[in-house]
Amino acid sequence: MATTDFEDKGGGVQLVFGENAGGTRYPLRVDTTGRIEARSQLELTRVDVTPTITSGTAYAAGDAVGGLMKFEDVVDGEGGHGEIRKVVITDKGAQNAAFDLVIFSGTFTPTANDAELDISDADLLNSLGVISVGSGTYVSFKDNSVATYVCNPPFPFVLGAGVTDLYTQAKTEGTPTYTSTSDIKWHLVIAQHD
Repeated sequence: MATTDFEDKGGGVQLVFGENAGGTRYPLRVDTTGRIEARSQLELTRVDVTPTITSGTAYAAGDAVGGLMKFEDVVDGEGGHGEIRKVVITDKGAQNAAFDLVIFSGTFTPTANDAELDISDADLLNSLGVISVGSGTYVSFKDNSVATYVCNPPFPFVLGAGVTDLYTQAKTEGTPTYTSTSDIKWHLVIAQHD
């Protein structure tokens, strides 16, 4: 037998959740007529970006690795919201560098690749936060590696009117030396909300 409960968010706002017989909670939607509609799962999507990076020269800790990265269509409609559930970095050079991924709600003036990351005060106001992916999240293979960071709790975001993309820039905490300008690829797994 399914049950329903509410979470009071203050100011008269409540979130509605259902729970099935197995104890799994799931969000419920209320349509325009006030009817509660069950939603058993969120829509997950994966978006990828391969930044152009420096090859053959070591980055310094604190440097931007690549320029502005635009993760396109992370929400269905303009001004939507969602959650980043997982960050995956594929590293063809097996450098296993720790990264801070700075996330913005709109475009910004990026720091040049291989320069110390320097975000303007004006752009900083549009930052949604940072996801840090440590060097210990990598699994190495013969000549490449992959980092998997599960966001727990998920990293929520809300985009403004007319925006369906997330904008980011990566900063290394290590001193990697890549052998190709496409050695790094970023993958975000996103739960889209209506």
